[in-house]
Amino acid sequence: MSLFERIRDDHAAARRQLQAVRRAADAGQRAVRLERLKRGLTAHHMVEEAVVYAALAHARGVPAEAEAAVQGHRTINALLERLDSDSADDPGWEAALAELDAAMRENFRTEETMVFAALYEGLTPPELEELGRTLVTRMQIAQELFEPIEDTGEETGRPSALELGPM
Repeated sequence: MSLFERIRDDHAAARRQLQAVRRAADAGQRAVRLERLKRGLTAHHMVEEAVVYAALAHARGVPAEAEAAVQGHRTINALLERLDSDSADDPGWEAALAELDAAMRENFRTEETMVFAALYEGLTPPELEELGRTLVTRMQIAQELFEPIEDTGEETGRPSALELGPM
C-alpha cells in the first residue's frame, strides 16, 4: 500500500467513524463511538506529523501546506476534546459535531491536495516508497497503542497499572 493510499484510507475510515457517531442511538453509544474516532485520529495525527511532515520538512523546510495541516490537526483535536467533555445530550453537542465534520473535511482536503503535491515535488519515488513503508509500520504500532484495554474479567493475580496508581 502506498503512502498516499494509506492516508486516504485512514481519512475514509475517520469519515465513516464520524458518521457512526452521528447515527448512534443514544448518548452512551455516541460516547463509545466518539472515543473510537478520537483514538484513531490521535494515532493518525501523531504518526502523520512524526513521519510525513518530518520527512517533508527535511526535504523542503516546513512548507505552508504542512503548517496548515498541523493547524488542522490541532483544531480537530480541540473539537474532539470539547465533544468528549460535553454531554452528548447537550444542545450544543450537535453543532460541535458539525464543526468537527467541517474541520476534518478541510484538513483531509488540504492533505490530499496540497501536502500530497508537496511530497511529490520534494521527494524522489524511492523516498516516497520508503516513507510509505515507514508510515504503514508506525500506523500499525500507534493503532495498537491506542486500542482500548478490554476488561476480560480474568484475574491475573497482579495489580494493573491503574490499580498501582501514580509512580
